Amino acid sequence: MSFPHFSGLISLSFLLEPKYFKELMMGLGVFFVRIDKVEEHPIMSLEELLSAYEVYWQAFLKKEKLDSSFLKRHFQLALVTHLDIINFMPIKIAKVKGPVVMMRPRPDKGLEVLYPRIFQEAETGLIHKTFPPGKFSNTDLFQRIQRFLRAHTIPQKNSPLRLGLNIKL
Repeated sequence: MSFPHFSGLISLSFLLEPKYFKELMMGLGVFFVRIDKVEEHPIMSLEELLSAYEVYWQAFLKKEKLDSSFLKRHFQLALVTHLDIINFMPIKIAKVKGPVVMMRPRPDKGLEVLYPRIFQEAETGLIHKTFPPGKFSNTDLFQRIQRFLRAHTIPQKNSPLRLGLNIKL
């Protein structure tokens, strides 16, 4: 079985207060899918994600480091508007079939969402640009996240991380 290829990833790094993270995630109306690893339940609920973020936030406030397995399990996800973009394999692994918004924990602090500029189909080898929006539903999803982060975060000098409006490092 072959899998699609992605390149030209656009990255947005952010750290939000829990109420804004909740507002963002609830407003997206998406599925949260754990991909590329064996999972009994690859689809994560919004409630589980928000609960994990609260744990993450409390650790951040106390300047504690969380175990990387906790971070990967709860924040290394594909955000998708439709589940038909995911191939749920019988060996309990979910694989993507097309461009998805990937979320993952940053090594230092915060989260990062990534989206490809270019997508190559696995079956045909055809190459597609993911922008402008319209052809791929997750392109619009990525742009909605981008607009939210621009409105609710401030860019940091000498860092790709955008901080929530009330966060002081």
